[in-house]
Amino acid sequence: MVGPDFRPPANDLPAAWAESRPPRSSDKDLRSWWNIFGDPQLNRLVSTSLNNNPDMKAALLRIREARERLRVSQASLLPSADASAGWSLSPDRGFRSSTSQDFTLGASTSWELDLFGGNRRSIEAYRASLMSTEASAGAVRTALLADVATAWITACEQLRIAREQLEIQRNTLTIAEKRYKSEFAPRLDVEQATSTVASTESRIPALEAQVASAKNQLSVLLGTYNSRVELTLPKASVF
Repeated sequence: MVGPDFRPPANDLPAAWAESRPPRSSDKDLRSWWNIFGDPQLNRLVSTSLNNNPDMKAALLRIREARERLRVSQASLLPSADASAGWSLSPDRGFRSSTSQDFTLGASTSWELDLFGGNRRSIEAYRASLMSTEASAGAVRTALLADVATAWITACEQLRIAREQLEIQRNTLTIAEKRYKSEFAPRLDVEQATSTVASTESRIPALEAQVASAKNQLSVLLGTYNSRVELTLPKASVF
């Protein structure tokens, strides 16, 4: 065959994991890692992005194109057949009122011998191109899901956590005031609790503004309009 056989590069990898035990996550768990959040809203956003995102659609189309190129290249090793048929009508020269008909039918087959392996090398190249295209699509998928999860955390979780913190801090302030009035705590405890509440309250408007920005980002990732992105902001729940 033309050229040397492909050999994957040698990787100098350690024989064992750095930790005493390998991670327990399976490939299936890693491909659906967002399920660990247990949030139906995030699951819906991920499903919509995988189906509608323009970059993801383009990556899948490139995979389909690479597969078709590989299939066409594989056909070069198979025999080819050709068939033809014809019919003609012409007047008979001996008789003015008569005509003659001619029918022709032909068939041929050919098979190009790949003596020097050029076609087989071409198939190997197209197969490697397909694998590269699939890896690129996997990278697009990973980046897309990471962006969707980040936007969801920005839009929902950060605001929820801040509201929960604010509720806890207000409860702490109430307790500090009661302890101060009962002379069980100094005035400093009340001042510190008041300052903490004010600091968290000042963060809420900025987080609410980030929700609108994250919604715009999600509309791009989901391949839809901003008005069609439905987000249910969770309320604070303090136990």
